[in-house]
Amino acid sequence: MAKVHGKGGAVSYKSKTTGFTSWSLDDGIDTEDTTDFADGANSIHGFTTGLYNYTATCEGMWDAANVAIVAGSSATLTLTIASGKTYTATGVICKSIKPKVAADSSVRVTYEFIPGVALTRPS
Repeated sequence: MAKVHGKGGAVSYKSKTTGFTSWSLDDGIDTEDTTDFADGANSIHGFTTGLYNYTATCEGMWDAANVAIVAGSSATLTLTIASGKTYTATGVICKSIKPKVAADSSVRVTYEFIPGVALTRPS
């Protein structure tokens, strides 16, 4: 399997496309435990699938373009792994913005995004 370096990664949300240094995606589905008393002492848990869900977290440097992203805003989010390999969703909601200011480093910011619609995955 070919390895991919993170330097080809990118983030786009509203007018902010630069200053990001990393992103992560928790892409999954809710599950419900359906185990009951009749399953017996030596059985494994039973599960059924529920609703699809994802959360994206993006980190970067604070700059003037950050004012375009506010908690509660909604826009298209594009997360790029490498050229041509992207996750995209429209109507993504910015759940939280967490700036971090320290005397010995540049100002950093972390954004958390939650679904507006389903996520398009890279093929």
